Amino acid sequence: MKYITTTVWMLAALAVAVACFGQDTRGRVQGVITDASGGAVPGASVALRNDATGVVVTRETGESGRYLFDQVDPGTYTLTAQRQGFSTVVQKNVRVTQRGDVTADLTLKVSDVVETVTVEDSPVAVQFNTAHRELTVEASLFKELPLISRNPVTLVALDPSVNGDWTRNANFDHYAANAYDIGGRTIGRNEVLIDGSPLANSAKLGYNPPVEAVGEYTVKHNAIDAEFGHSAGGVVSMSMKSGTNQIHGSAYYFGGDPDWNAVSNRVTRQHSRSTSWNGGATIGLPIKKNKLFLFSSYEKQTDASYQSLAYTLPTAQERQGDFSQSVYTDRALRVIYDPLTSRIANNRVVRDPFSGNRIPAARSDRLANLILKNLWSPNNPGDDPTGLNNFKYDFTRPYRYYNISNRVDWNINDRWRAFGRVSLFRTTQDANDYTNGADVLKMRRTEGSVRNGFNVAGDTVYSLNPTTTLTVRGAYYKTEDKRKYPEMDIGEEGYAALWPNK
Repeated sequence: MKYITTTVWMLAALAVAVACFGQDTRGRVQGVITDASGGAVPGASVALRNDATGVVVTRETGESGRYLFDQVDPGTYTLTAQRQGFSTVVQKNVRVTQRGDVTADLTLKVSDVVETVTVEDSPVAVQFNTAHRELTVEASLFKELPLISRNPVTLVALDPSVNGDWTRNANFDHYAANAYDIGGRTIGRNEVLIDGSPLANSAKLGYNPPVEAVGEYTVKHNAIDAEFGHSAGGVVSMSMKSGTNQIHGSAYYFGGDPDWNAVSNRVTRQHSRSTSWNGGATIGLPIKKNKLFLFSSYEKQTDASYQSLAYTLPTAQERQGDFSQSVYTDRALRVIYDPLTSRIANNRVVRDPFSGNRIPAARSDRLANLILKNLWSPNNPGDDPTGLNNFKYDFTRPYRYYNISNRVDWNINDRWRAFGRVSLFRTTQDANDYTNGADVLKMRRTEGSVRNGFNVAGDTVYSLNPTTTLTVRGAYYKTEDKRKYPEMDIGEEGYAALWPNK
């Protein structure tokens, strides 16, 4: 099977004072600045500072004392309000989540001296702009949760109302994000967003990020807002991490070894022979402090799952047409009848067996003989007198996977910022030759595959005025999911041996 999809997605949107998010992952911070009597304080300067990047955006309150910061990236912020003749108020720990709506009303006291009041308690985030229900998981929680597959999409299982196919959880599985029911029968119909850009084409996902590269993860139920109109199911939204003013990073390793594995066979007390190696690293740093930031991640994994197979193959005698030793489980002869002797007798179709239960060489098909000649031989007597499962083979099925992602954030000025990201993963699965080269005509079962994902995304946000912003976003992704085993091509010589042009 071959499945390759390429999609380009573009969005240009205006966000005005009444929210118009347009599939965005960003949130907003708003509130009213008043004096001690409760009266509005117009003309106050309100600054919102990103604690991680140091980027500061400033607004001025209107006649009603109201301020608004729209299109705010997820993160932790410090809010500062000041006006001449009043004390300065600093509100710390303003936590903005994906599409979060944080209201922070501040009160300024009349003061003739320089005075600063600092508030440490976080303001409450209340979502006024949507009717859907959602669950948000922050990166700090990722470190505390056991994720066997290292696939962030599996975090959807934290929502008790979600169920689905929990076996589709590999970090390279294109189906992983769409194997769940989110608030109803939504398998194959969910929408998946990364940094606000859709990645789900049909039931497959264009790119799966490493867990350590995800900053925040949100699962939305009942996504009835117009921005999610083309999704018939739930919405999974992820925002990727960005660099900060501090150099920070991580390195990790997860592994499984047969000597460490649990007992998989209660009779023989054997341990599972499967092996796994998963490791990676991330780094975030400032290219130019308060201005330009980079975040990179790399992940590599090699898995070898232990498997067994069993076939029933014709014996050496049977390949020559000799079935004189072929029996049923009760050791009764398995009679081979001559189809050319079929006739009607007593209103029944009857046939005569081959003499000695042997098919004459002259009656054998030439093509069938060629196939039998190139069919690998049994490697054991079989499980019973019939020779059942007379070919057995234990093997490992290896996967090789790596994932690279790079994101650059650019704070151009107080009104204009942008980001760009390039991400990809590559996965190959080897096809085992358990016949040791005897399968000349390539008739064995194959398992080789290629699963690749590629995604480029970016956007720019420009504040036209304190109540209107312009967002332009673009994304491209390519999904490749196909069976690929060139070693199974028998070539011209193989076909010529089967069907010679003579």
